[in-house]
Amino acid sequence: MGQNARFANPPPVDSPRLNCRPVLVTFLPTLITKKIIFGSYFNFGYTERWYWNSPAFLEVCFSSEHGLFSWTPIIILAFVGLFLLPRHDRLAWHLLIVFAVYLYVIGCYQDWHGIASFGNRFFVSLTPLFVLGLAALFDRLSHFWKPRLTAIVATASVSVFILWNFGMIYQWGVHLIPARGPISWDEAVYNQFAVVPEHAFRNIEDFLVRRGKLMQRIEHEDIKQLKSKHPD
Repeated sequence: MGQNARFANPPPVDSPRLNCRPVLVTFLPTLITKKIIFGSYFNFGYTERWYWNSPAFLEVCFSSEHGLFSWTPIIILAFVGLFLLPRHDRLAWHLLIVFAVYLYVIGCYQDWHGIASFGNRFFVSLTPLFVLGLAALFDRLSHFWKPRLTAIVATASVSVFILWNFGMIYQWGVHLIPARGPISWDEAVYNQFAVVPEHAFRNIEDFLVRRGKLMQRIEHEDIKQLKSKHPD
């Protein structure tokens, strides 16, 4: 009878007990692997330090060294959208708490900037959260504007941010801006309009026909940049 009653009254879908089980099962192989390789379930093999009492919140968000919002500005719209999710919806508060906790953890990490990465690569795992926030923002706008106008604004704004990021990705990829460390925003903005269009058009043939040669040139620039930062 007790067992039948338990199946007759399963825990709700949003029960923390129910939601934690898939996480533990999914993460278990990783813990076992770390135990075998490093001798501890929670030793992940990194020697970098964590500064739990002094998280770099502003740097993670706005630094020229791979800041989340500064390198991927469309996320600003997505972040605003998280606050526009229905207040009675518990999902909204859960998403904001997840973002805040994740931001804190990354801010405490010694290499919060992700070293050699485009933007802050640590936040890629929060992409579904940002998609929901962006959708919530455009949905709220549709309550004040006509559907056609909302669609035009949404399409135009997203397209502009995509083009901007494509330009930044190109600059980062061919080393018009440093792949590691802080960048000069004056130089980056100038490159977006004055250098990237011509430079990218000139490299189209190399990318399609002589891709190996192009990649060797990019790797040479990367090595040269590394040597300039670490002469010894």
